Amino acid sequence: MYKNRYNVIFAFFLLFIYDYLFWSQTLGLNVLFFTCLAVPLLVIGNKLSLVYRNTQVTIMGTLLLAVLVFIYNSGTAKVAYVISFFLMVGFIHQPSLRTAYNSVLTSLYSLLTFYKNYAEEYRRYKREHQRLNRSLNLIGLTVIPLIVVTAFYWIFKFANPVFDHLSSRVWDALWIYIDGFFAAFSFSHFIFLLVGLSVCSLVVFNSRYRELVVNESRFSDVYRRVKNKPEGGRKFGAIYKEFVSEFRIAVLTISLVNLLLLVVNVIDMQWVWFNFDYSQVNNLSQFVHEGTYLLILSILISMGIMLYFFRGNLNLLRKNKSLKVLAYVWIFQNTVLVLSVAIRNYHYIHQHGLAYKRIGVVLFLILVLYGLFTLVVKIHSLKSSFYLFKVNSWAIYGVLVFTSLINWDMLIARYNIDHAKNATIDYSFLINLSDKTLYLINENRHLFKGEGTIDGDHWDYASFLNKRVHDFIRDHPDKDIQSFTVADQHSYEELIKAENKTNIETLSNK
Repeated sequence: MYKNRYNVIFAFFLLFIYDYLFWSQTLGLNVLFFTCLAVPLLVIGNKLSLVYRNTQVTIMGTLLLAVLVFIYNSGTAKVAYVISFFLMVGFIHQPSLRTAYNSVLTSLYSLLTFYKNYAEEYRRYKREHQRLNRSLNLIGLTVIPLIVVTAFYWIFKFANPVFDHLSSRVWDALWIYIDGFFAAFSFSHFIFLLVGLSVCSLVVFNSRYRELVVNESRFSDVYRRVKNKPEGGRKFGAIYKEFVSEFRIAVLTISLVNLLLLVVNVIDMQWVWFNFDYSQVNNLSQFVHEGTYLLILSILISMGIMLYFFRGNLNLLRKNKSLKVLAYVWIFQNTVLVLSVAIRNYHYIHQHGLAYKRIGVVLFLILVLYGLFTLVVKIHSLKSSFYLFKVNSWAIYGVLVFTSLINWDMLIARYNIDHAKNATIDYSFLINLSDKTLYLINENRHLFKGEGTIDGDHWDYASFLNKRVHDFIRDHPDKDIQSFTVADQHSYEELIKAENKTNIETLSNK
């Protein structure tokens, strides 16, 4: 990043802030603060990367996700933020990269080899300070300013009572932190600092993994003809026969699987789409889960086979129209299969409410539909497999950012509570959602009757809810500002209002 002698100083200063923000804390405001500090530092050291669209998109995405972690405190936003942070760093370090996965690999390479930066800085330091005058210059640059600043500090300290009071508070806070740091230092804290130093090194140093850039430059979005040269005395006629044989195998394979898919789709359309009856399904969970997983596996295998057959010169064969038509039919039938999976999932949601996996299936199917669309583009416009992986990796990133915009726990809680009368809701799952939903669950405590197994223990729902509310109201005010999130604070305020209202009603009844 900074091509001067202060790289290491910047890294350890950032580590000091990182430790203060994240050690023994949960993610919240600390993520937003660290991001607002890291992004300018990265940009200052890599100004030229700002002109690239990938860099701009990932910077905006990372900042947005940091805000969403602060607001929603959702697991989706946290996972998306970590991925986006690595994407952003990779594109800032190597802006000429075109794929999201290579950008992540760049960041992971820098993360795992961060120690090389310090070894290089040490070697450079030794080279620059072999002469005495260099050492004297270093002393002059550090000791003399320190003496002057110290002298003025004591003058202002004695001359200005307000400055004296503020500086004393700063020193007291610093010594308390240092004392607490060493008192609480442990092996786990050491590992935390080591990981933190590698993250801070990502921001300060730029360890370019140039092999990835060189490797990417060999690929193009558009398919190029591969010229097969005869080897070992083989003639072109033999090569052409193999080519024709592969074409025939492709046509036969896709034709047979199309017929099989047609049978499956007709059955699904009759049974799942139009005539579905819950009473005819002995185990709805098995019907949805196992059936969904197998159908998804079928779709992925189909896409893999399609990629294999259209990987080479079959794309450019003049008489390959029949193969392309069969491929389009296959893609269309896989789209119908995707819709069948979506309808299965809908039936399960309608019967048992929302849950993480059911939402995950919907998001995955959206990505599969986009993948099928890009497969059509690849075949029709003679795009390469590199293009397919590039656009789909960006689609995954886009879905991650989009899903982070939604407070899923609140959506699940509201939907399941609203449909509790008509659906078989898993109350053990619902009552154990994150703290941000606690006030909503508390408002609808009349729904939670009976008992159930929660985290492996048998609980009475009313007792478990009372315990959760009591523990949250007791512990939340003790949270440090680093862990502050808007959603948890809102839940706390609503619970306090409900508690005060209950106390007032109790006193009125007396």
